[in-house]
Amino acid sequence: MHPAQTMFATLAASAALASPAGAQDLTLPFPAPEAEMTEASYRCGDGPVFGVRYVNADPNFLAVLAVEGETRVFVSVLAASGVRYVSGPYQWWTKGGGATLSDIRKDGPGQDCQSVS
Repeated sequence: MHPAQTMFATLAASAALASPAGAQDLTLPFPAPEAEMTEASYRCGDGPVFGVRYVNADPNFLAVLAVEGETRVFVSVLAASGVRYVSGPYQWWTKGGGATLSDIRKDGPGQDCQSVS
């Protein structure tokens, strides 16, 4: 199996852990000579610590995180600074050790988040 296929099989398996019973796994194979998967932990305000998985397989850059109890795959899009990812109406924008999670359907700045060790 190609390394990228293995990476996405792992990604699908981990996403399935948070999926409701009866949900199907999805594997997305694509050619990626160099692919890297990293994990980071964040906290928004006084909320709980949560994990984010980053998949970097140029030209595809993804972030996988749970929003409102649902595992979502975010895709990178053009940003003035940092890295901005979107998934449906949600935006995850990272810069340095911070990030912002927002619902673009709502007014306001979103939730400020900080990376934690």
